[in-house]
Amino acid sequence: MSSAKYPTRQLGRNGPQVSAIGFGAMDIYGTSEVTIGKWFAQTGRRSDIFLATKFGGCDLTPGAENPLKPNSKPSYIRTRLENSLKNLQTEWIDLYYQHRVDPEVPIEVMEYSLFELEIETTGFVTASRELGASVVAYSHLEEVRVITGRFKLRSDFDPDDFRYYLPRFSDEDFLALVDKFQSVARKYNATPGQIALAWILTTHTDFVPIPGTETADRLEENAKAAEIQLADEDVRELRAAMTLPMFREYGMRRSTWLT
Repeated sequence: MSSAKYPTRQLGRNGPQVSAIGFGAMDIYGTSEVTIGKWFAQTGRRSDIFLATKFGGCDLTPGAENPLKPNSKPSYIRTRLENSLKNLQTEWIDLYYQHRVDPEVPIEVMEYSLFELEIETTGFVTASRELGASVVAYSHLEEVRVITGRFKLRSDFDPDDFRYYLPRFSDEDFLALVDKFQSVARKYNATPGQIALAWILTTHTDFVPIPGTETADRLEENAKAAEIQLADEDVRELRAAMTLPMFREYGMRRSTWLT
C-alpha cells in the first residue's frame, strides 16, 4: 500500500473524517471486537481511531426463543453495548449501530450493493444527501466472492448451497459475470473484491464501505481498494453487467445504513 496518507472521506455533512474503507466489526463477527481491543491495549492508540461496531444481527439473549431474529429493544442494546465495550477494552464507541432490522422496532433501512442498486432510484440516496447523512454499505464482498475464481460453474457449488438453485448462477450467465469482473481486475492488477469496493467508492463519493475479514492479508487487500481509481468506462461496464434482467429479478439483497 502507498506510503502516502490513506484516503478519507467525511461521514455525513457534519461528521468526522474517516478512512474511505472501514473494517466490519460486530459482536457476532467472530473475534473482531476482541482483536481490536487487544490492539488498543498493546498500542495505546485508541484515540487515533474512529471506532464503529454493530449489534442486532441476531438475538444473543441466553435462552432466546428465536436466536436468529434481530433484537433492537433498548434493554438488549444496553446489554450488547456493555459487552462490546468490554471486548474492545475501551470506554467509548464513536459509532454504534444496528446490523439488521428488528421487525418489532420501526426503522428505515434500504438495500445496496453491486447486485442491488435500488436505492439509487427510490430517492433514498437523494434524501440522505439532503439530510447530510452518509451511507455505510456492508457485505458487498459476499456476492463478489462467488466470482473471484473459486467458482467457475454452477456445479462448483456444493449441492446444499442455495446458490446452486438460483437462476442468476446458470452457467452461461455466471461465466459472463466472472469474465467481466476478472477482466476489469486484470487491468488494475487487482482482485475482483478490490474492484467491487473501488466501484462503490468511485460511484458514490459519500458512501463508506465496511467489509469484514478474518485475516490480516485480506484486511490489507480490502484497504488497498481505496487507492484504485476506476476509469469511467469500467464503472459503466460493471454497472451494465450488474443490471441485466436476471440480476434485477434475482439480485442478492444487502443492507445499508444512514449515519
